[in-house]
Amino acid sequence: MRKIKFIIFAIFLIILLIFACKKETTTSTTIQEKKVITCKAILVEGNAFVLSESKNEWEQITAGDLFKESDTLKTESKANVEIQFNDGSIIRIKENSELKISKLYSKQNINNTKLFLNSGVLLAKPEKQTEGSSFEIETKSITAGVRGTEFIVIAGAEVSKVAVNRGKVIIKKRLTIDSLEKIKEIDVECAKEIEDAAIGEVELLPNEKIVVSDEEIKNLNIKLEKDVSKILTKMENSKDSKEKLSKTIEKIEKEEIPNISLKSSEVLKKENITEKDKKEIPINEFKDMEKESDKNISETTTTTEKIEDKKIAKQKDNKEKTVVEETTTTIKEKELVTVIDKLNNLGVSFSDKNTGITTNGSYIYIASDANKALFCIDSNGKLIWKFTNSKLKKIESFVVPYKNFVVFASYDAIFALKANNGEIYQSLDITNGTSFWANPVTINNYVVIPTARYIYKFDGNSISLINEIEASQGQVYITGWKNSLYISDSLYQNIKEFDFNQNSITWVSDNLVSSSYTPPLLSSKYLAIADNDGNLYRFDISNKSKSYNILKIESGVTSNLVLANNILYFIAKNGFLYSADINSFNNPNKIVKVDNNPNLDKYLTKKLILHNYKLYFSSDTGNIFSYDISNKTANFITNEKNSEKNPLVGTPVLINNEVYVVDSKSNIYKCYETYK
Repeated sequence: MRKIKFIIFAIFLIILLIFACKKETTTSTTIQEKKVITCKAILVEGNAFVLSESKNEWEQITAGDLFKESDTLKTESKANVEIQFNDGSIIRIKENSELKISKLYSKQNINNTKLFLNSGVLLAKPEKQTEGSSFEIETKSITAGVRGTEFIVIAGAEVSKVAVNRGKVIIKKRLTIDSLEKIKEIDVECAKEIEDAAIGEVELLPNEKIVVSDEEIKNLNIKLEKDVSKILTKMENSKDSKEKLSKTIEKIEKEEIPNISLKSSEVLKKENITEKDKKEIPINEFKDMEKESDKNISETTTTTEKIEDKKIAKQKDNKEKTVVEETTTTIKEKELVTVIDKLNNLGVSFSDKNTGITTNGSYIYIASDANKALFCIDSNGKLIWKFTNSKLKKIESFVVPYKNFVVFASYDAIFALKANNGEIYQSLDITNGTSFWANPVTINNYVVIPTARYIYKFDGNSISLINEIEASQGQVYITGWKNSLYISDSLYQNIKEFDFNQNSITWVSDNLVSSSYTPPLLSSKYLAIADNDGNLYRFDISNKSKSYNILKIESGVTSNLVLANNILYFIAKNGFLYSADINSFNNPNKIVKVDNNPNLDKYLTKKLILHNYKLYFSSDTGNIFSYDISNKTANFITNEKNSEKNPLVGTPVLINNEVYVVDSKSNIYKCYETYK
């Protein structure tokens, strides 16, 4: 009997051991120890503050405080803060400065640090970087990259300055050239050559400085955008033939790219540092940083997100220099993840049918028929201004940014507002104004505004009628392409081309089968448009063909068409995402349902946007829908901050490579990718 009990007990122990081993094995495959780099305040003089993304208020900085990626630091008058990084690099943030830690990453022996100096003065003493590592400081106009040196960056209200005390610094311009993204779709290598020529670089050596005007960079950006746009046109006109495209690219490399490089090089001019400069540029302070770098640094240990100081000890290497102890924590392996932050709430409600959302790249504009108002919001979700007027009895038009203005139309008036405060600059009373969310467009230095009767333009001074375009009997939808305006007439069910150079109608299509409520989409060869009854049309505009090819879809379309890599994408009114090859033009592909409660009127304002080979859409599930066109994968980005699952309204907008969306309760969200 004892023997039997012993055997049973032994079997029980073996089972427990097997279970424990399995559990331990599972844990070890998903969780591992990893060193996470932080940076630390080693000197604080005066009043300095930090703002973390997880908190909504500034907190005072004291020596020993740890900072992480995305933290923003600022100093008041007569304040200085020294920060030391894991590799021994030191920066000093001078008084009246503001700095954001844009990137703080470490893996194996690679460290990548990127700082954005919004204003003020920064002294930097980076250690020599290992292969694959980088230490960069950005301002609004330039990026300074280093390889072990001492240098100073000054971000003024209108200029950026960099001065070198020791070593060398590589200066590059910060430009945003939209046409490059389209060139990448045609030929990535050519796009990279153009980008390198545009950004350029200058090597600064000891006792040299560079001064760059923000206005110069802005003007250069405008010039290069025009040049690159012309290159894009040439490539689009020849992309259908590999041989023709190859010859075009060869000519671009010989003629166009050197010209871009020449224009770019005229902006960055280096000079020697003078005695007068030293009064503004605190070169001598680097000696103080050497003396003050030998300080007690706290050795810290974190478990998950909690950081606790355990002890203070002096750490010295063989050069008698203090280094910051790497922070050790038990976390999952870092990976690129998508994060959604909730920014603000406007205290109103938005309809999912009549809310038009647009951007100028800095601000978000919301045209709301439900509130009879236009809202201007900054990238932090803060309301900048709100516009109301007795003429806003019916709002069914998107806002279009133009120079220092924003332009939009109601059913009773057209408004040009000052972009900075929402005050009326020009207005024009009309009848039969814009309806069904027809979008104004910018072309030939005009904003062109379509209405249900006439087409108007705003040139920065006044709003006037384009007399050469005949009156319509219903709402028209327009698209600008090169020097022409393509007009889709929902009543006559055809498309016209108005050439601004000839100031006349130069092409009229055959009639469509049914009315269309979407603007035409143009490429170098084709015009595509969809109608309300499930027909997709393709016109060959390269030879001005009036006839069309037609592709039958199972549902009508009132949202926009997006073209990427010769594939058309669109949301049909049944709530599904579709695709169709614009060249073969057969067999449309039904991909996935993106809305729970599809509706014809909703898709007049809910549009797709394309960014970095991904489509984004504001889903009524409360989550952001994305579709990667490279690997053909669909994803609903879970919005945990939207606990009530309020439907997202309007169109996502893009600011600084981050996607912004709005829900029906006027909550503003920001979506971006980061390492976690």
